[in-house]
This record gives sequence, structure tokens and C-alpha cells, in this order.
Amino acid sequence: MHRVLLVGLLIVSLLIGSHSQRFSKGKSSIANTIVNTLDEISNQNDKLKMLIRSFFDYQSTSTKAPEPAEAECLCTPFYLCNNGEVNKDGSKLFEPRLAQESVNPCKTLGEICCEPLAPSPLRKKVEGIPSNFACGFGSEIPGDYYISAATTAKFGEYPWTALLLNLKYQYQCVGSLIHPEVVLTTAHCINESEKYIARVGEWNATGKTEPIAHQNMRVKSIVIHPKFVVDNLMYNAALLFLENPFKLDRNVNTACLADSSTLSYTQLQKSKCAATGWGSDVPKGVYRRVMKKIEFSLISNPSCQNQLRKTRLGKWFQLHQTFLCAIGKNGSDLCNGDGGGPLVCEISGQPLRYLQVGITSWGLDCAQNLPSVFTKVASIKHWIDQEMSARNLDTSYYTPM
Repeated sequence: MHRVLLVGLLIVSLLIGSHSQRFSKGKSSIANTIVNTLDEISNQNDKLKMLIRSFFDYQSTSTKAPEPAEAECLCTPFYLCNNGEVNKDGSKLFEPRLAQESVNPCKTLGEICCEPLAPSPLRKKVEGIPSNFACGFGSEIPGDYYISAATTAKFGEYPWTALLLNLKYQYQCVGSLIHPEVVLTTAHCINESEKYIARVGEWNATGKTEPIAHQNMRVKSIVIHPKFVVDNLMYNAALLFLENPFKLDRNVNTACLADSSTLSYTQLQKSKCAATGWGSDVPKGVYRRVMKKIEFSLISNPSCQNQLRKTRLGKWFQLHQTFLCAIGKNGSDLCNGDGGGPLVCEISGQPLRYLQVGITSWGLDCAQNLPSVFTKVASIKHWIDQEMSARNLDTSYYTPM
């Protein structure tokens, strides 16, 4: 390298000494010739070329724009970068469907506005609905207590939907009855150190207009899915084991649970699906007094992921396999307080029978024409079976035959 440098400088010196007058007019051309020659000789002449350019006050005459510098990092919005890692799973960016103090004008968490309900006309009893308490069957029970609204469930229509209350009977979240002694819900709305009461057969949480009373039962123990991650809500599921079994009735029944072999995703996409709960309709809104019913259409995970990547989750967001997505009908949606509730779809060829495919988990805002995200029941079904078997509990209560 030093030898090349000395030879190069010697050449430059000789050229300048013998042709100084001519070089004064063509310094740029001469420098360009020397630099190009050195490029051909070796790729290790950068220092010599720099000296030549400096000596001749040479500037390249090339009109080609320089190549943009390539960043040696991944440029992301600031909130997606955490300790040098890109947030691809939505950690701490989701909005869990939690009951929140700010969503209710009443002062106490879990209280709701209590106003008279305007009844709709008497409905006739629907004949032919099975009464043998096989899982997944709803009922339509006559009475003058119905509310004429597209997003309001009928009494007994979804008899597996459960309310979860604290010991002060304040609203916490929703769940689904999968066995007379077991309620399925989300892990994010449950604290293992707290005590809870499960209520089934409920419809109007503020009145006593129902022809069949609801039932309450204290929770004996809580089991949260061992892979649950609170930051990104993966494996967002919990089982509540009760002190005593509920009595099955026209307004109390168990949900059928989906697994990988129950129905194909193509079949489910064609099914009528709905989610239930008592949460608010909009952020900072009031809780529902009467059970809500939001009709949903399932969408594929790739489609859901693409839609969510256009939000604050960013273009790198990866939807975890334990999630299931759906879009609310006519812009309707779940919201705060609906967490833990069941998403069910009609079973093809079995009218009025439903299969629970999801557990209400999280979303981005409410009613913004964005997907609602649910824990995929099929992805946790094996864990449920294991926990039930460990307690000698009959899994046929949630197995469709």
C-alpha cells in the first residue's frame, strides 16, 4: 500500500513539474484520469484518490445522484420500539374489553343506570326447541319483557352467557357456562386473588321481569391458561370452578365448544355468528341493562392482520394463532365490559344450535369498522379438556354430538 502511494505521488509530482502550465487549465480532467486509472489498478487506493482530489481541488462532474444511505436499523414509530425490539405482537397496544371505572356515569364501578324498560309486544312460543339440555341450544320463552332492538338478545336465546360479579355484586365481566360447575372467560378480567360470583340465566340485570329467575354461585377456584401473556393477551383464557353446580333450565344451558375437528373455517364463515354481554356500546358509555347481542361475520386471520396493520399496531404486526377475528354487522361492535363473553356460530344442519368459537378479548376502540379479536376456542380446547379431566368433570356437557 505504501509503495503504491509513493509511486502515485511521484507520478503526480513529475506531471506537475513538467507540464504545470497546461495542467492549470485542465486540472479536473487530469485528476479524473488518474483516479480512474487507480480504480482499475486496485480497490485499495481510496487514500491516494482522496489526496489527489484535494491537491487538484477536484470535484466530480458526474450528474448521477448519490445512492441514499441505507439505514443500519429498522425505522419504526417510536411507540413500536422497545429496548431495540420492534413490537410485532401488539404488546400493550390492545384495548382489552374490560369493565372500567370511566365507562359509567354511576360513581361505583359495576353500577349501571336504572331506568324503566319499555316492553315490546308479547311473543309467541316457538315450538320444537329441544329441552333435553344438549349443549348449544337456546330457547325462546314467551313474555312481555322483550326489547325491540337489533342488538338486544331475547330472554333464553343465549342461555350459556354468564355474568361475573365481585362479592359486592358489582359487574366485572362476562363468561360462558360450559359445565354446570364451570365458567369459561378471559384471563385479563380475572384476578386470582379475588373472589367472584357467577350468575347465569340473567337477561335484565336491573329488573325482575323474567319468568324464570337467574341463579348465583360462588367461584371456588380459578385456573388461568399457563401461557397467558398480559401484555399481548395471547392464550387469554381462564376457567372458574364453582362451589356447587347450577341447575340447567330453559334459561340456563351449557355452550358447545369448538375444536380443530368440529367445523372447517370455510363452514364457519358462512354461519350466522353472535357475541353477547352487558358492556357499553361506546367508550365511556353506560353498561347495558339488558343482554346485548352483536351479530358478527368471521374473517380470516390474514385479512384481519392486514386490516390491523393499517392501525397504530403498525405494518409489522403479527396476529397470533390463538386469536380469531370478526367484523360486526352494520357497524355494531363489542366494547368495554364485554370481555370474556362468548362468540358463537350456528352449527350447519342443526337449527337453533350454536358452537362457541371465540372468547371476547380485545379490539382497537369500539364501533370503528375494525375487527374485534377473540381468543380462539379451538386453540385452547386441549387445555380445557385437561383441566376438566384432572377434576373428573364430564366433558360431554360442551361436546356437540
